[in-house]
Amino acid sequence: MGKKKIMLSVLSAGIFVGSCFLAVQEFRNQKSDILSYWATPYIEEASLIGIIPDELNSNYQRPIKREELCHLAIFYLQFQAGTDMETFLEKNDIKFKQNNFSDTNSKWVDYAYSLGIVSGVGDERFAPKANITRLDASTIFINLTKVLNEYCNDTDDGVETEKLTFTGYNNVIKIVGESNFSPNAKLTREEAIIAVLESGMGTEDNFRRTDDDFGSIEFDEYYMSTENTSPTSSMSAKSRKLNEELINKNQERNEIENIQSDGGVSTFSNEQNEQNQNEQNVEYSAQEQITEQIINEEPQPLTNEPATNIQQNQAQEEQRRAEEAQRQANAKRQEAQRQANAKRQEEQRQADAKRQQEAEAQRQAEAQRQADAKKQQEQKAGQGISFTRDTSYSDLYVNQKAVRINDSLEYVKAVFGEPKEVVTSVHGWQWHIYYSDYSDLIFIGIENNSVVALMSNASSFSYKNVSQGTNKGSVTDNALENYLYYENQVEGVYLRKNFGAVVFDANGLSSEIYHMTQAFRQRHGLAPHSRDSHLNNIALGHSVDMAQRNFFSHVNPDGIEPLDRVMNSGYSVSKCSENIAYGYDDGIYAFQGLINSQSHREAMLKDYKFTGVASCVNSSTGVYYYTQLFVNPQ
Repeated sequence: MGKKKIMLSVLSAGIFVGSCFLAVQEFRNQKSDILSYWATPYIEEASLIGIIPDELNSNYQRPIKREELCHLAIFYLQFQAGTDMETFLEKNDIKFKQNNFSDTNSKWVDYAYSLGIVSGVGDERFAPKANITRLDASTIFINLTKVLNEYCNDTDDGVETEKLTFTGYNNVIKIVGESNFSPNAKLTREEAIIAVLESGMGTEDNFRRTDDDFGSIEFDEYYMSTENTSPTSSMSAKSRKLNEELINKNQERNEIENIQSDGGVSTFSNEQNEQNQNEQNVEYSAQEQITEQIINEEPQPLTNEPATNIQQNQAQEEQRRAEEAQRQANAKRQEAQRQANAKRQEEQRQADAKRQQEAEAQRQAEAQRQADAKKQQEQKAGQGISFTRDTSYSDLYVNQKAVRINDSLEYVKAVFGEPKEVVTSVHGWQWHIYYSDYSDLIFIGIENNSVVALMSNASSFSYKNVSQGTNKGSVTDNALENYLYYENQVEGVYLRKNFGAVVFDANGLSSEIYHMTQAFRQRHGLAPHSRDSHLNNIALGHSVDMAQRNFFSHVNPDGIEPLDRVMNSGYSVSKCSENIAYGYDDGIYAFQGLINSQSHREAMLKDYKFTGVASCVNSSTGVYYYTQLFVNPQ
């Protein structure tokens, strides 16, 4: 399939509904190799000297995986050693241990394990696709430094050079502009590359440790002295001085950026991201002009003014600039918030008005539909078709066709024809599913050749003068009549003569959710999804995994995310969303829970083309798990 270039931005939301839980997550492939501007000079240097593997020389802000970090470390070790790993191991009489873990056969992991740079996570597992925290990665970098000291720290004339120490994190923190180590933060690719680049640039004499931030290393004044350094370390000091200048520039940029940033997190489409990036570029340009002005400011002539006064004036000027930048940022943020609120209010007003108009139009048309349905049945009777119907039940109308509890299967086929699909419901009856364009979706439950259940959330349904858009407060549920609700309005009706025995059927549950989702999209003017059997299998795999390992999350205990599952199965996608739910023993009620959660409802109504739905039950606890995937291919 070729190399996949993926950048993730994640939006997560969860909501409890009774004893059930729902969760949704969206993942995007933005098709861009975005590099943080503060990282640019360092990544360019690393690329120039050739210490970045091709597969890691993109998607720089993506969290680095454990296996990828091994690749980066071994690649750098080969660069320092000046030879490939097989020759390196043989030269230093180190045994190459292969097939050390059950979940990966990566040679980079085996090399790192053989050198004592990494270890597993237990049970002979390595979790190669899991993200890695800064704290866990620091152990790998320290072990890498030990290997460099032991095997790569002799000059050609046999004179041992000064011992290397791991200084990478300290400089990464300075470059990024962060104030602390943040040990539980995920390490990104660009941070890992900079850490590796910095790992061989310091000596024990030139740096000292502190007790802050998990043993970060800071500059000592000693390294600025040239009289105490060898020619080799003198060259290192020059590099360090250049590094410090780059770091200080980026710190000033980050200070300005932190003042102007509103701290928001966004997950937009590619088009929106490009627009936002253009806006950010304009902001960065302005920030760089300010920074350049500070850095390149001409020295002022010497005066008799005391040094303390000069420092005070400089401090006051810096404070004034910071306050002005803060004021502008606050004003910009307030205006953006005001516009966003006004837009949301207007969209809500228009949506409410549209729903009211649709409900009124449906109520006005209902009488005509019922009259037409009655006329159609009379015409059939005139053609010699007559049925005895139970008058103790009322008709459910869908697109001018009527059916009620206790109608015969023969009547159903005479009025509706052959079903599009027949599946087993969780209560044991057979759902005969009818639809043309989903404006007329209806489930007709058949048991012993008789109608025992009915369900419709089609835009054309009506039952006892109740239709889509009817106010929730004007209807009442009972043993037979169960209404489905969308916010404060009726979404559909579910009629059941009896509950029947509970019989788990994965196809029945997933078909209920799939077809009801398409009717929901039709109501909102959207085309139906195409149901993909391959996506069904991916969704089923995650539902089974949650049921068997008794967890409820988009990310499984091995750190595998939904986009990983889709991409690893052979799909090349631009974005995907995943809805999950558990605790519902009926797919119809699981669907009702999903549409009444804003994040899940939005995922259903996005412009996805393909979908997959699957369910599974934990046989020991009886808990049902549902997974619904939405995908757009690249």
